[in-house]
Amino acid sequence: MSITVSADSSVQEAFEAHERAIRVSGDQNAEAKRIHPLVREQVAEQLGIPVADTFLSGSYRRKTQIAPLGDVDVMLVVGDVRHRPPPDEELARIARAAAGSKIVRRVKKIGVRAVTCVIEGSPIEVDLVPAREHDLDDRLWLCRNKPEEGLCDWTLEHPRGQIQAAADANASSGGTYIRAVRIAKSWNCRMVEGDEKLLPSYAIEAATHGALGGREHDYDQGMALTLEALAEHLGERRPLPDPGWPERDVLELLADDRRARAIPVAAAAAEAARAALDLPSEEALAAWEQLLGPTFPGPGQRPGTVAASLRAGTAGVAGAGLSLAPGARAIAKSPRAWRA
Repeated sequence: MSITVSADSSVQEAFEAHERAIRVSGDQNAEAKRIHPLVREQVAEQLGIPVADTFLSGSYRRKTQIAPLGDVDVMLVVGDVRHRPPPDEELARIARAAAGSKIVRRVKKIGVRAVTCVIEGSPIEVDLVPAREHDLDDRLWLCRNKPEEGLCDWTLEHPRGQIQAAADANASSGGTYIRAVRIAKSWNCRMVEGDEKLLPSYAIEAATHGALGGREHDYDQGMALTLEALAEHLGERRPLPDPGWPERDVLELLADDRRARAIPVAAAAAEAARAALDLPSEEALAAWEQLLGPTFPGPGQRPGTVAASLRAGTAGVAGAGLSLAPGARAIAKSPRAWRA
């Protein structure tokens, strides 16, 4: 996506442009809306048993997903907890039903909680998540199938609560909460080691929820508060409440080595973000560009800056982006495949 801002653009305007650049596109939304009802209908039919409920879940349903949209989560509520088979058998049954439907081209994998399906004629995959109703409230029992750790059981989760918490926070913040989550996720997706993001995406969502407290903030302030909250929860090993179920700690199962990698990165980012709040506009834009990358319209993204770098030989055209001469500062590059 082309991003253009003038030299006198405010920091808030730059954040708004960045958020627009990382949103799921209209075409991707339309495709997801086309395929998920068909998948739900056909898989439910193939199961051959009553399905109590099906609904979209995950970041796509909460509207906190960022582009490109790689998959959507579909919950299949197939009964109550008193009549549940072992999780590995439940997932295998869902996989067989998916494989028998016309819209699923193939079952890609059976995971910890879901069956991932490649959809005929679509770039978007569907994760089918079997669930069982809780007998006291609207929480759900979900599979936990981790044979390598000796785990094959059902755990109580609250996807409906997470959906409602996101909607409530967005309403009370004047529509800024979901955008703030997307911005924070774009930072997390840049901090990659191998194929792994710095932190699980829902941890970023939970930190943003706790830091903003359902109130409206300018996006730079909201980002600084989120990064500070992350750094504190990680470094001090404080529980990070799940917005949909505050008694649960989102970071409880975070591996020690992943936490150890994340602590200094989050602390440095929080320090840089807090410092950026006190900088003049032009310097602040440059600082945020360093944190958020080439989809943030800082000084390095302006046509004059790019042209000067091309003339000086510190950047060259490479595909859809720019390649750098040795030792040159990054100005722009092709957007990476972010997945929330």
